This record gives sequence, structure tokens and C-alpha cells, in this order.
Amino acid sequence: MRQKFLNIGSLALLQIVIVGNLQVLPTTAAYGAALPILYLFAVIGFFLPCILMVAELATTRPQTGGAYIWCEQAFGAKAGFITVSILWIANLLWYPSIFLLIAANFAYLFDISLVQNKFFIIGFSIVLFWLFTGLNCIGVEFSSRASTIFSIMGVIIPLLLIIVGGAIWVLSDKPSAVPLDKSAFLIDIAHFKNLGYLIAVVISLFGIELTAVHAGNVKNPRRSYPVSLLISSITVLILLVLSALAISIIIPAGSLNAITGLFDALIQLFNELHLSKLIFPILLLVLLGNIGSIAAWMLGSTRGMYVACQNNHVATFLQKVNRHEAPVGVLLFEAVIFTVFGTVFLLFPNVTDSFWLMLDLASQVTLIYYIILFCSAIRLRYKPTLAEGFKIPGGNLLWWIIMGLGIFTSFLALCAGFIPPDDLGKNEVMLFHIVMIAGLLTAIGLPIMMLILKKKLND
Repeated sequence: MRQKFLNIGSLALLQIVIVGNLQVLPTTAAYGAALPILYLFAVIGFFLPCILMVAELATTRPQTGGAYIWCEQAFGAKAGFITVSILWIANLLWYPSIFLLIAANFAYLFDISLVQNKFFIIGFSIVLFWLFTGLNCIGVEFSSRASTIFSIMGVIIPLLLIIVGGAIWVLSDKPSAVPLDKSAFLIDIAHFKNLGYLIAVVISLFGIELTAVHAGNVKNPRRSYPVSLLISSITVLILLVLSALAISIIIPAGSLNAITGLFDALIQLFNELHLSKLIFPILLLVLLGNIGSIAAWMLGSTRGMYVACQNNHVATFLQKVNRHEAPVGVLLFEAVIFTVFGTVFLLFPNVTDSFWLMLDLASQVTLIYYIILFCSAIRLRYKPTLAEGFKIPGGNLLWWIIMGLGIFTSFLALCAGFIPPDDLGKNEVMLFHIVMIAGLLTAIGLPIMMLILKKKLND
């Protein structure tokens, strides 16, 4: 019988470490005092539909597999496989950027000059990825407990310290880097450029549904999921908004680097507050937080891909598990692909730009996954449930409205993702669009080809 080791507390902390990604802080902090209104739009249009979807589907269909199980029951096994494969591919595209951040974090702890050494950054990332692969191979229970511990140490504590530092800054009457008058808190959401700001905030809220992949390991899912989602969502929003505001008050937007901005902000913050002794410990905690976040993401996506391959009899080598119930076939295949990606990026003169292009593409691919997921939630309302669980009141009409809002916001974000950065030249803009279109077509086409060729892949 499958072990049930996740309760309300551990489930909420796992959700916090997945969504509470410190990587987004430099980007969102640049929006300054308008950040609360941007998060309000993002929560109503995207995050709330995600939360309600997970609360209902994870409790009425409490099976290991998460999104794959939902899409399979809504539209069939092939649709479920394609959906989970799209998310898996998106994660493969996203991993380089987060491992770049972790490598930069390590460099800030011991030798900041290493940030400019692409051989160190990429080499360190590859070695670390294989270490994570080994960690996840130890098993689901060990990895989830490690992520829970890291979420407290490396996400919650650093965010709280940033918020406290910002409060001390304001109370000490130090000058604010952003205006704090009434107009600064408003934003014209209809303005085309500002639409991109909203999309970036939406992207920062990805991942809340990933914990549903462990539904078979949750104690009393009918109660655990709704309560944990309520706790984690409120906690994440408060921490992300207040910490980003604290950074924006102290550091001018033009001085925030997208990769190292968080570390620069922490160093300047605690130096200005004459608390320089806290810099090393907090950077170490941030490193642990990033480790916990990536471990949780890897475990969630690999388990979903394993279940999808197993149920569709696709690629025997991806269906292998060890005695700890870890999907070792998928994990090792990911590690090999990441190693190839890392080696290829050594050929680029500016590795950072290349990694951020992959991050943008990963976000677009993920939005396709969310559109399918919201459609599946609507379809499942008209199918028998597997267990008595949480359901929002208001009937099917309200469900259509909420899920439809999630679909609309995701589609809007998908379209906005094709807007190139302002500093690109004409040829670079064309290359940007080619990469985006080719990447999206590959993400959709690859799982379809795997289904078509599954007999050969099983040989």
C-alpha cells in the first residue's frame, strides 16, 4: 500500500517552496509601488482559478499523477500524455535559468568574480543537476521532506528578513527609491507595455498544481488540500509582494540585474542597515531555498511524466522506477539532456542572454499546459468523481466563469510573450520570433511524435 506521509503542514510548505520562487523578486521589484495592483489582477485572473482547480480536482480525484490523471480522465490517455509532456519540456527549458541563479548564488558566497566565468557557471550547474538527480532518486518521501525543510530555511526566513529590513528602512526615514504617493500605486493596465508587467507577475505564480502529483501520498486529501492551499496561497502572496516592495524602496529599478539583482539587493540592504554580518548567512539561506525549490519542481514534473509514459506504454526506459518509488528513468534522461544543453551554451558568447531566452520560451510552453488544464477542469465537472471532495458553490456556471478566466489570462500571457524586448535589433527580433515559434511547435509536436512512434521507442 502506498505510504501517506504528507499532511496539511508539509503540503502547505511544499506549495510555498514551489510558488515562492526567489528568482522573480528582481523583476517584480522593478514595478515598484504598482506591484500590489498588478498582483491583484494576476490573482483574480490566474492564481485563484488555479487554487480552486487544485482544491477540487485533488480531492475528488486523489490519485498519484496530478495533471496527467485529470487530463486523461477529461480527454483520454493520449491527451493526458501530451499535456504532461508539454509541462515536462517546459521544465527542461526552465532548468538552465534557475541553475544559473543557484551557481551565481554560490559564487556570491565564496568568490563573486566567478559570476563572470561561464565555464564555472555552466560546469557548476551541470554537476549540481546530477546531484539533484541523485537526491530525487533516493525517493519521494526523502525529497519532499528535504524540500519542506529548505522551504522554511531558504524561502520563508530570507523573505521575512527582507520585509523586516524594508520596514526598518522606512521607519528610519531613509530616502525611498520609488515615489510612495497615491498615483505610484496605480497602473494603466490597458497600456501595451504595462500588459507585459502583468504577464511577468502571472508567471511568478506558476506551480501551485504540482503538489497534486503526490495526491496518493496525502493524508485525508479532502481536508488537507483546501486548508493547505488557503495557508500557502495567502502566505506566498504576502511574502512575495512585501519583499519585492522592500527591495524596490531601497534599490532603484535601473540598478537591478535580472540574474544577480536579488543578491545585490540583499548586500546593499544589509550594508545600509549596518547589518553586514547577516549577508553571508542570508545568502546561504537563499541558496538552500533555491535548492528546495528546484528539488520540488523536479520531483513533481518527473513523477507526472513517469505516470504518463507508464499508462501509455511509451518509451520503456522512461517507465523505470527504483525501490524508493523514484522515476529514475525520467530523472536520468533529464540529466543527460541538461548536460547536453549546458555544453551547447558554452558556445554562446553571452550565456545569460541565451538562458533568459529559454526562460521566456519555457513560460510560453507552460501557459499552453495551463490552458489545457483549465479546459480539463471544465470537462471533469460533467464526469463522475472518484471520491467525495471539495467543490466550490455556485454550480457549473460559476465554474465555467472561473476556469474561463484562467484560460483567458493564460492566452493573454501567451500572446504577450511574443513581444520582444525593447533593446533587440531588427535581426535579433526576427531570431527571437523564430526561436519562440519553433520552440512552441517542438513542445507540442514532440509528445505527439512519441505517441506515434511508441512501438519503436519500446523496442
